[in-house]
Amino acid sequence: MNHQMPYVIVLLSAVVCTVLMQYVVRIETPKIGFSAPRREALVAVIPLSILVVLTTIVFLGASATESSVASEVQRTSYTLGNAVRQLFLNAAIFLPFGITMLVRKQGLSTIGMGLRNLRSSLLVGLSASLVAIAVFGKLDSAFWFSADTLYRLIAQVGVGMSEEAIFRGYLQSRFSAWLGSDRGWLLVAAVLALVHIPQRMESGISGNELAVDMIVLVIWGLAFGWAMKKMGNIAGLIFLHAVMNLVGP
Repeated sequence: MNHQMPYVIVLLSAVVCTVLMQYVVRIETPKIGFSAPRREALVAVIPLSILVVLTTIVFLGASATESSVASEVQRTSYTLGNAVRQLFLNAAIFLPFGITMLVRKQGLSTIGMGLRNLRSSLLVGLSASLVAIAVFGKLDSAFWFSADTLYRLIAQVGVGMSEEAIFRGYLQSRFSAWLGSDRGWLLVAAVLALVHIPQRMESGISGNELAVDMIVLVIWGLAFGWAMKKMGNIAGLIFLHAVMNLVGP
């Protein structure tokens, strides 16, 4: 659990920053509303099921060679090509949700991508990101002013955008509209952890490590979900997600 403590510290800092932000910037109360909340929640199960099936196939079907290649890319210099491929991959991950939104005629504001509380969200994300950089010891200017770091950050913004748009933006908004703010928040935090199980299993971690990872992912979902409840905007969470992935081990 010790190697996961920095993540927990950063996640708690995001909660603290959100609380403090309410005294610094005027935060409008997020409004979650659909004409038929139950139907929207049930419809949300369709792209979620597609996501679960695809991630299970991709990660559990990955070969040792593919894992070796991925590890090699992680160790060597990252290129613009790597970043672009990651962006396309994450766009594909969000595609079922995007198509569902188009069919349902729903705009970006229904997944927390709008102007409401944009400034407060970005300030929370930036503040907690500075905590992450300090906690993970990534204060070296040489690290931040390198092309490798820039390309990795671009790639991780894609990861953060797809995951935040799916879990906090799309799923939490719809399940909260149906089940209530608290139950929707708790449910999506649990779903976040469960969806990541195939990825963790593919990496070959032990049962104990998997259990710890699931606990941390639930905490992650609760912290980010709570910030979403308060602000209704995912912009800052996208940036924080990207920075945590970038500076974390």
